[in-house]
Amino acid sequence: MADRFSKDEVIIGDAYVNANTITPDDANNLSQFTRAIWVGGVGNLGVQMVTNPDDVAANVENNVVFIAVPTATLLKIRVKKVFAANTTATNLVALW
Repeated sequence: MADRFSKDEVIIGDAYVNANTITPDDANNLSQFTRAIWVGGVGNLGVQMVTNPDDVAANVENNVVFIAVPTATLLKIRVKKVFAANTTATNLVALW
């Protein structure tokens, strides 16, 4: 899985340069870690957040469900997986 920004300083307000639609999947990671997710339709969003190196070494997974995300919301979150089982939000777009 790619994380082209792992060593970059991310400055709030920087433009996103790539986007891809998200198909929630319990088994597979996204092809690219996100810098943000656009939620086009209201619902829950179950994700696995990008973890820090200490969490990776300790085999810690940072899973969370964002409840009742409104339509047309931009979540500035670094995510590596969007779970199908916990996601009811629609029209999801990964931005990086």
